[in-house]
Amino acid sequence: MQCPSCGGGLEYGAGGTQARCTQCQAQFMNQGGMLTPIGAPQGATPPAFGSPPFEQAPGAPPIAAGAGAPYGAAPGAAPGAPTPYGQPPGAPYGQPAGAPYGQPAAQPPEASGPNLPNIGVKMKIEGVPITFGTQGASIDAAKIGQKIGNKVSSMIWGWVIGGVILLLIVFGFVAVGGYVYYQYRSSASPASPSPGGAARSVKWDGKSPYECAAVDNVVIDGATANLPTATAIKASAGCNLTLNNVKITAATGIDASGNAKVTVKGGSINGSANSIVVSANAQVTVDGTAVTGKTKTSANGKVTGVK
Repeated sequence: MQCPSCGGGLEYGAGGTQARCTQCQAQFMNQGGMLTPIGAPQGATPPAFGSPPFEQAPGAPPIAAGAGAPYGAAPGAAPGAPTPYGQPPGAPYGQPAGAPYGQPAAQPPEASGPNLPNIGVKMKIEGVPITFGTQGASIDAAKIGQKIGNKVSSMIWGWVIGGVILLLIVFGFVAVGGYVYYQYRSSASPASPSPGGAARSVKWDGKSPYECAAVDNVVIDGATANLPTATAIKASAGCNLTLNNVKITAATGIDASGNAKVTVKGGSINGSANSIVVSANAQVTVDGTAVTGKTKTSANGKVTGVK
């Protein structure tokens, strides 16, 4: 064995339980081949080689805590308590504390591989950050959930708004169609007789021919008509028509037939072809009206009051 301090040779005493270095004179306890340095209190002379470790002499002052403890021992350890050279208290020589004698000291684990940098690509799809790299891929799941929620909400609102617009369009078509149909039925229906034979007043703008039929009793006041290529007024089917201060200029002013009765008061009738045409038991009576143009009667038709 060699000195653990300087590597010099050792000499043994006390039955082989103590050893001393022949070069640095360090003393050791030998316990089965394990060398433990023998220390002395500060300022004390080391014990003679081969003698027991330091002991308290009778009547001597008390040794301070840690005085006489083996080299490297913890403060307060008993003098002569074995502590391995250069090791923590209680640890075998050359071993970490608590490790069995002769077992290699634990080594730090080696790295499993080189610490490579993370090389990859970062991108955003629809505002969602996505990373692909040598250490794996990552994606923001919360962002994806938020995006999906926004898309679904926008889609639902789009359907609702589209449905409302479609309903408004359908309602508009139905309303317009109903109005057109009502106007058509109103214009296609023949004028009904006034209750009890009372005359009803009708507004005529004179821009198109006026027809009276179906046993109606009608009064027109103060209208002016200019229809140079048409017949201004047609009365038939028992119509009873009264014209008050009406001015007519047309190819034919009045055409009465089928038991119709037309009474003209004031105004004027100017017919380029015929002013008045009467047939089929119809009758036209003129009172104070200026008539220009020929009158024509047939089939028991009758005109009176024309000068």
